Amino acid sequence: PARRPVGWPRDYDLVGLSVLRDYAEVMEDVQELRDFFPRSCLVVGGKWTRGLDGESLGRLEDMGVTVWSGAGEGYFGQCVEAGQPSWDARDLETLRVSEGGLMSSRGCPYNCAFCNNTEKKITLFSPGRTADNLALLLARGMKRVFFVDDVFTANVGHMRALHEECLKREISLADKNMFFTHVNYVNAESVEAMCLFKPCCVQIGVESGDNGVLTAMQKGFTAQRAYERVKQLGGCVPLTALFLIGFPGETETSLRNTVEFARAAAPYLARVWVSYYQPVPGTKGYAMAQQHGRIVKTGLRNTQIGYVDDELSRSLLIKYRNLIHKVWRQGNGREPMERADQPVEG
Repeated sequence: PARRPVGWPRDYDLVGLSVLRDYAEVMEDVQELRDFFPRSCLVVGGKWTRGLDGESLGRLEDMGVTVWSGAGEGYFGQCVEAGQPSWDARDLETLRVSEGGLMSSRGCPYNCAFCNNTEKKITLFSPGRTADNLALLLARGMKRVFFVDDVFTANVGHMRALHEECLKREISLADKNMFFTHVNYVNAESVEAMCLFKPCCVQIGVESGDNGVLTAMQKGFTAQRAYERVKQLGGCVPLTALFLIGFPGETETSLRNTVEFARAAAPYLARVWVSYYQPVPGTKGYAMAQQHGRIVKTGLRNTQIGYVDDELSRSLLIKYRNLIHKVWRQGNGREPMERADQPVEG
């Protein structure tokens, strides 16, 4: 609410706020929305509502707020006029939406130490409502849509159902969509389903080419498995590998291993993205960072350095981020290879 654009209309029938976890100003934010939309039905949902005590529920009731502790889509199915879409063009105008991001599911069963995901159970949104939102975004001139599901490829049946729904409605997604996958969800069946969407990009979280770092991150796979899955998928769709360097316990040796991974995988990758590790309060990685190094600052972009391990330095992190990009460019033919008698340092 503090970043609410000037000019928001005040006459909405329904205004919703979804809260995943408790934070100090949550009641202030609810009250600000209540004050700004005095005539609207204000609904507060999200995981936070499932743990509310009697006092908090009483405060919300005094504000005239409806609490919905179930799935958000369920609210629209049970409490809103039948057929009413969950998104509307007017909402996108109000929120000044300029990018085509949407979700067809939420939740991730993995426990990566750097992630603050609070939903371990995967909840699938209906193909119908997802297609409604797809059609709305494309009609607004979005050049591509980004399924920002935690793992879009977790359920192949869901992917196929959404693709069928788009075919029935003649919603063309070819070369206009992108999404995330997980190394452990890459197999013959999921690759076939991914190809149906003809994505312009699939992002896969490799994170590191070092098994020790992958274990510390709790990724649930080895570097060898990641390489095999990248090789399997990279020949079928435009694939972007996501790397995360500087996690607590990272060393120059582990960084070299990641460089070598990028070098070997380069022919199968359309792109690489290298992030610096950002400590997120409340995660296992944050506690590890407090023990292993110096937290510079939290809440930074992943292209900024927010943490430096005791075994590393800012200059080393910058060097290896650049080096990963360099060996990828060389392996893709985007940059001349180094001469045999002048190997890449590192």
